[in-house]
Amino acid sequence: MAGNDKGDHFSLLAFIDGRLAAFGSLHLRPGGWKRHIGKVHFLTSPAHRGLGLIDLMVNEIIEVSLHCGLSKLETEINGEREVGIKALQGAGFCELIRIPDYIQDISGQPHDYVLLGMDLIPSFENLGTGD
Repeated sequence: MAGNDKGDHFSLLAFIDGRLAAFGSLHLRPGGWKRHIGKVHFLTSPAHRGLGLIDLMVNEIIEVSLHCGLSKLETEINGEREVGIKALQGAGFCELIRIPDYIQDISGQPHDYVLLGMDLIPSFENLGTGD
């Protein structure tokens, strides 16, 4: 975990043939009304989409989140990233809100904003261990 004045963060990188293929991160808030919610981000290189890299990263970040004492995770995604949304839903995320034409791509084209969230359920072996 690395820290800064906005909280701690944990990053995962996936390399294929020496090139960065995917990135995942978990951001912890140091206090406030969302301190129990970890914010996660994922990005896959277009050349490496569909390989299941995000599935692996999501599962690893969920495990780390449980050891950090979080009870929820949230992530934001472009509504057109259907494969990514399905991968996150397969890991336990659900769509919390969708706002049509709320975000813009680099060329100014509008896209739906989607907020996904999940409740974290600690495994039995992690209960009361005082990580």
